[in-house]
Amino acid sequence: MPSEDKFQYFIQAISPGSPAVGLIESFPPTAQTYPKAIQLLKKRFAGTIVFHFTVIKLTIKGIRLSLKETVFLAETVTRVGVEILSIEETK
Repeated sequence: MPSEDKFQYFIQAISPGSPAVGLIESFPPTAQTYPKAIQLLKKRFAGTIVFHFTVIKLTIKGIRLSLKETVFLAETVTRVGVEILSIEETK
């Protein structure tokens, strides 16, 4: 299956409203960007466990994050990842 088709299939398979949607939609759906998008997804969501442990550690220390703050933090991490990948791409 060509990478463009894989990308389109993947876009359709992602749950609407999930954090992965914003990440995937930040890439144009081309054969060249498909591997980069997948790589960033792996990097981003491989760290999901670390992210949750950080939230748990903050909670244990008495620092409570609201749902809004937690979502903002997750979205910021995603945006930074996209920017880093873009910078690496231009080197």
